[in-house]
Amino acid sequence: MSTLRPDQPTLEKLIALGQCADGDAPISELLGTLKANAYVASIHPFQDFEWLRDIPWTDACAVVRAVVRLEAARLTKSGGSASAIKSAYRTMEDSDRVGAMELAAWIVDDSDNDYIPFPMCKIRHAFEGIKRTAGSWSECREALDCWCADEWGRQRRVAEEMANQKPEGEHRRQIHNAVAARLNAEQAEIQHARASAREKLLAELRGLPVRERLEHIAWDDTRSLSCYPANLAVCTAEDLKQLDPVTRERLVAKLRERKKGPWHKLAKELGMAVRP
Repeated sequence: MSTLRPDQPTLEKLIALGQCADGDAPISELLGTLKANAYVASIHPFQDFEWLRDIPWTDACAVVRAVVRLEAARLTKSGGSASAIKSAYRTMEDSDRVGAMELAAWIVDDSDNDYIPFPMCKIRHAFEGIKRTAGSWSECREALDCWCADEWGRQRRVAEEMANQKPEGEHRRQIHNAVAARLNAEQAEIQHARASAREKLLAELRGLPVRERLEHIAWDDTRSLSCYPANLAVCTAEDLKQLDPVTRERLVAKLRERKKGPWHKLAKELGMAVRP
């Protein structure tokens, strides 16, 4: 089973767990059913949660809340300062910076892990004070962004002051700049290599027979559907008939949450019942 994202039964359990109010009886039952779950057991500090963008916002928030509860129950490989929640919350924050404030408030109120959901404990502590006085989530977002900008500025000033200390300040600054330049160059090379490799892969897929192309997408456990261009979904009913039942089932699982566009059309052609 793919460890990149949960299968549909697991996803439904995660959403149900995240939708429970504190103290609800089903929480213990759901944690019990997920105790031996392969996806849950695979969750690690650097888990990829990009697939959360493919499901409705309320369901995605429920999944993040569920992972908070799973970590607290020690059912994952993450926790403490090495928490998968940071990655999951960052995905949500990238999708809706204001909406993520309400999710952050739940995490802060319902978890005693000071390291989540923000990169630093001090951001969480600042957020706790901000959310008590803000009149709306929008105001909360604005105030937190201002606080973070001030904090990053303070840290830069401290770093500059330390670098300028005599007698070795100038040399330390040169070291810092050289290291930063090399690391930036490395990241640029990595990004270029990834982009080049992806283009090579997509070019190869476009040259494959449709059946082989769909088989690749169905069996690729390293990427979510959002990594593939929509034009790869174009096919005929005859192409779909060539897929074996297991490949067809895996493709259905990837298409399940698509509500529009070519992938949604492909889902309908597969005869899949997509939820409204």
